[in-house]
Amino acid sequence: MSEIQYICLSDLHFGAYNSLLTYTSPEGKLDAIKKSEVLIHFLNILEEIISKVNKKRKAKFIFNGDIFELALANTNEAVMTFDSFLELAYTKNRKDLFSSKIIFIPGNHDHHLWETARERQYLEYMTKLSPGEFIEPPWHHTKMIKPSPLKSRFITILMQRHKNLRDGRAMTVYPNLTLVNRESEKYIVISHGHFVENIYYLMSNLQSILLNSKSFPETIDQIERENFAWIDFFWSVLGRSGEVGTSIGIMYDMLQDEKALN
Repeated sequence: MSEIQYICLSDLHFGAYNSLLTYTSPEGKLDAIKKSEVLIHFLNILEEIISKVNKKRKAKFIFNGDIFELALANTNEAVMTFDSFLELAYTKNRKDLFSSKIIFIPGNHDHHLWETARERQYLEYMTKLSPGEFIEPPWHHTKMIKPSPLKSRFITILMQRHKNLRDGRAMTVYPNLTLVNRESEKYIVISHGHFVENIYYLMSNLQSILLNSKSFPETIDQIERENFAWIDFFWSVLGRSGEVGTSIGIMYDMLQDEKALN
């Protein structure tokens, strides 16, 4: 059996009140400091699989979107639950199982982490230009094949706070990544997939309907350029909006009920 090179995880929603990986008391109260029993068992299972299959290779995590819950939770709750994951995954006995280099593909619920990485990249690009030189418009995606990943300063800093992850690093690509196996000539596309759903084209659809626009975005950069503000606002920052952010959870629950949705 071939050794496992990647562990692809998505929709962990660390910090969400309805995530099994976030600790909640028997009374249903969230406590992000404590470790969820499900999270503990999840890491035990991963350890058992990797230790049996891999002899030399460290498996690398690919976080494929919605790792952090930034729409239904405060940032501190998401971070503390992620801290529990890192603490459990990179114990003294497990740190040789998992690579300290992580690939991060933001989803809709942690889309804001893409925005921070993207804006930092754009600022770094502008610092290399002299006043008066032409400045390109901001770009909204990375290449799907052989991307130039952006450092996720947010996740990297969180990782390096842990004693077994002083060399930890997270690199961001968005929204799609292709892994290429040259030997088998296989191409594996990894994507969080939110653009499969029509709701994430809301701004493009409104323009088409209200302004009778004949054009519709065709490339991923055009799609993201027109809709990123909507995705960032509703799906990735509302959890930090005080009491309003707390109330958004009720709206999310209503979206699961057909009568309420109608």
